[in-house]
Amino acid sequence: MGVLGFTTTSIVNQLFVFNGIGHDLVNLFQVSSIFVISISYVFDESTEEALVHDSVLDYVIYSTIVMLFMLASDRLLGTSVLDSMTANAVLLLLIRQFVVSKQNALISHRLHTVNTDLEVAVTTKAHELELREQQYRSLFAYHAEPIFLFDLHGEVLSVNEAGSSVLGHDTETLIGSNILDIIEQKDRTAYATVLHDLTNGRPRTIDVDVVTEDGSKRVWQLMNIPMIIDGEVEGIYAIVKDITQMIVQQEQIYYQANHDSLTGLHNRYALQEQIERLIFDGRPFSLMFSDLDGFKEINDQFGHHMGDELLQHIGKRLRGALLPNEYAGRLGGDEFIVVAEHGDDEILVERLRRFVYRPPYFMGGTLVEIHASIGIVRYPEHGSTLKHLLSNADLAMYKAKEKGRNETIMFAPELRTHKEERKLLMEGLDTALEKGEISLYLQPQVDASMKAIIGAEALMRWQRDGVFIPPSQFIPIAEETGHIHDLGRWMIHETFQLMYAFEQGDIDLPKLSVNLSVRQLFDEHLIEYLTSLFERFPIEPARLNFELTETVAAHQSDRVLTRILELKALGIKLSIDDFGTGYSSLAYLVRYPIDELKIPREFTMQLEENREYQTVTATIVAMARQLGMALVAEGVETEYQENFLRKIGCDSMQGYRYAKPMPLDEFVIYYMKQTM
Repeated sequence: MGVLGFTTTSIVNQLFVFNGIGHDLVNLFQVSSIFVISISYVFDESTEEALVHDSVLDYVIYSTIVMLFMLASDRLLGTSVLDSMTANAVLLLLIRQFVVSKQNALISHRLHTVNTDLEVAVTTKAHELELREQQYRSLFAYHAEPIFLFDLHGEVLSVNEAGSSVLGHDTETLIGSNILDIIEQKDRTAYATVLHDLTNGRPRTIDVDVVTEDGSKRVWQLMNIPMIIDGEVEGIYAIVKDITQMIVQQEQIYYQANHDSLTGLHNRYALQEQIERLIFDGRPFSLMFSDLDGFKEINDQFGHHMGDELLQHIGKRLRGALLPNEYAGRLGGDEFIVVAEHGDDEILVERLRRFVYRPPYFMGGTLVEIHASIGIVRYPEHGSTLKHLLSNADLAMYKAKEKGRNETIMFAPELRTHKEERKLLMEGLDTALEKGEISLYLQPQVDASMKAIIGAEALMRWQRDGVFIPPSQFIPIAEETGHIHDLGRWMIHETFQLMYAFEQGDIDLPKLSVNLSVRQLFDEHLIEYLTSLFERFPIEPARLNFELTETVAAHQSDRVLTRILELKALGIKLSIDDFGTGYSSLAYLVRYPIDELKIPREFTMQLEENREYQTVTATIVAMARQLGMALVAEGVETEYQENFLRKIGCDSMQGYRYAKPMPLDEFVIYYMKQTM
């Protein structure tokens, strides 16, 4: 028996050749993983014996035996033994087995390839997952912003170092706690709603106030990202951005955009917005437009820093005096607005005066009384738009200012005519001096006991188109527009020239007084200007008297003292006009070298009917005598007033009882008659 190897092509040929050969033949076919052993034999018919040289098959009586050995990866999977087969049957079997074997080999190869690729893919995927997990852990752990992982109820499952650090807790303490516990009560419901809404799988961002371990309050912007596993939200990542500083800056920007930087009240923009909102809603309200009386004098005397300080005090008092549904703001300068939705206008005005304007302000060592002129309008009676309301309130306020200090005027339609008149006055002041419309009048001052003229006050008069315009109308406008500077210089020049003419003539006038405005007093060129006038008109300085308002004199500042001493150095006399009407501090009377006090007309007019004014006036006279100051009572019109003043020690008087202000030619005639 022999063992031969066959190729695929030779298998068929060999089967036919070997069939029927009278000797043992063993053919071994190795086809892929199938080994085929074919054993063919012939036997002696006479002896009916067959000799098989194979230890496995003894005494085989079949003509053909085929054994199939099934191998896979060099491992024996099993065997198959087929006998009594003809050559054709064996051929068909082998072909079939060969095809199956090739198919199995191909499948095995493919499975091996797929298995190898799968192993590579699994290994690669595992590596990628490990890398991503490491990246996530690094991103989570070392992210600069706090990151929390919690369940849908807010229980903290994990937190990074930044999160535990910002809250002042260690990680172990935070895990298991609830994120809602650190959120301010007012924001908890909103955030709980966010947690519930995250079940739809969409991120949500919300701003909340939180409290840290040390009790400090912060504003967090929480970007909430759902953690989705198998289509279900299993948890929430919250990335924290601390926006506290940004919120503070936004609030500062909003505050600055809507509030006056000096007083802290609403500014013009915020007031207009509030008023327009009330108009849009159709809600009735009152609007009060106030302007401080004498504020320009304070500003000019002590500088803007003192004026600003006063405005700050007023703003603080205004805020404290407001009730619900009332708003206060500063339009600019010394103009304020109060808007009230409900209540009585008179009660509101009285409240404002009582708490804001009437109490004195302590400034620079002096108690200063501040008054305000107030104009009132009502919506919708006095205007349907913001522009009309403000315009009408402004008209009413200026009417109150012209009426006198500390007045309140309710708007009325006839005030529109007054507005046109005011506009004409402002335009007329531009050319009044050039056209010669401004003239100097004189009102005598007399010694009542001797009936002798002891001086005169120079007063300004404006005659336009044959009509006299009262000083109470054009002087406030001149101060507002700045014309007062030129008008004041003109008055001083005329006073010097007139006094020089008197001295050169036959009129021996002991004293000529003229008002010195705040702007003039603090004019840096005033002393230089006066010196030049003394050189041009060499009059006796002691005959010249400058009347200062009490507003100027009452403020004890080095600037005021310096200017007063400069005037005194020129030999000029100084008096305080309308003493006692505005300020409660008397310290300036000791500090400043004042020569004379003038009792105001408001006091003199009350002497017959008001015993309190009698007491106050008598006190002023006694004090002036003690300080060695001269006295002049203004506004004397009746015999009773004259007798009372003489009785308390004031003999120098000025008023209609003796003479009205008169032009120069009439004054000369009057003087001549009195001195004959």
